[in-house]
Amino acid sequence: MNPLHPRDLLKGLGWLLLYLLFLTPLFLVYWLIGYTEVFEHGWLWSLAGVAMLLVLARSKGHAPLVLGLCSLAFWIKVEPFLGLYLLAASASLFGCLHLGGKHRRLLFWAILGAFVILIPKSLPLLFATKPALWLWLRESLLLGFFLRYLWYEREFHQGKVQGQRFFEHLGYILFIPQLFKPIILSPTDQWSRTLEEPGNFWPAGKMFLLGTGKLLLFQTHLLIPVGLQENGAGSFISAWYQIFTHYLLWFLWLSAHCDYAVAVARLFGVHVPPLFHFPLLACSPRDFWQRWQVLYHRILKEFIYQPAGGNQNPLRSIFLTFLTSALLFTAFWAGSSSWLPSSGFWMQWLPFFMIQASLVYLQSRLIPRGGSPSFFTRVSGWIFTQTGVAISCLLLSGLNRFPGDNVSPQTTLSVLRRALFFE
Repeated sequence: MNPLHPRDLLKGLGWLLLYLLFLTPLFLVYWLIGYTEVFEHGWLWSLAGVAMLLVLARSKGHAPLVLGLCSLAFWIKVEPFLGLYLLAASASLFGCLHLGGKHRRLLFWAILGAFVILIPKSLPLLFATKPALWLWLRESLLLGFFLRYLWYEREFHQGKVQGQRFFEHLGYILFIPQLFKPIILSPTDQWSRTLEEPGNFWPAGKMFLLGTGKLLLFQTHLLIPVGLQENGAGSFISAWYQIFTHYLLWFLWLSAHCDYAVAVARLFGVHVPPLFHFPLLACSPRDFWQRWQVLYHRILKEFIYQPAGGNQNPLRSIFLTFLTSALLFTAFWAGSSSWLPSSGFWMQWLPFFMIQASLVYLQSRLIPRGGSPSFFTRVSGWIFTQTGVAISCLLLSGLNRFPGDNVSPQTTLSVLRRALFFE
């Protein structure tokens, strides 16, 4: 182990100041556009401090260890009980993976199920007068915890991560951007490619700028009439204008927050690909969902689509994949309050994903893979795909998932009727 010299401390101080300079514009933008009531200098110092510690740790060969310790400290700072709960769960599961015996995997999944489902549901009964103890153990965080262990257990069984120490293991399981929006990388993907300083500045800065640009563009709905309007649509053109701008607002809101999560990961030296790959340019329903939430597309393909039959049984595999996607999206993004799907899931989320599943299935049956489509085919495919998604997004109105998304279902239906000449 290389000792820490006084010059390393001076180097760390320099990196701390550089990271503060790098991150300050981001927090200023958040404050100026009203996303935070005050300038969050505490979060600014925390992010810059973690990034600086990783610089020193990387030079000594201990970046995974320090990332694990910083991630654990972050969750303990957010909510002490939550941090200790995740630590206990991770220690139990990590120890179980290193046990011998043929029933190790069965025991592992039983312990994981207990920590993710059984224990969190019993905490409100045990601590009914102290809701702060269990408030943070919501489904979206626990689902991300479960999916990370799904990847980790698989790669551990394959012998890819068996040499990791416990706190290095925590650097994957408790990775900080999971708080912003879950990033589900496999363990080998997270550690196979690192971004060292100053090479991480441009990738992180690019994603910060992209996310900020999307948020600023999203803010135009406060200045000009974009998205669905409370008074409906007065004409055919107005109806389609509202439909497509509502679709654009959804994309900007979701993708901007994903860009910030990716940017934070890259700032810490973990290479994460952009979660959106220009879905507004997709020329087919299949192409759209390959471009939308790229990391989720991969995990759904490997754990749901292919085991369900893949291309050999497209009906079962496609619809089962989209059903799982609806459940994941509801838990991660909609902030479900129960493991059981809510009425909003059955009336809005599930129909949205089933419509898209039907379009992808029809494409798989009518249009064979391969070949080079003509210009006319690409243009007509783009119009069909984007129009189908935009109309499907009308199902999701009234869920209040972004500021201004408060139009009633009756108004939404009126806009759709106007767009289709039924009114």
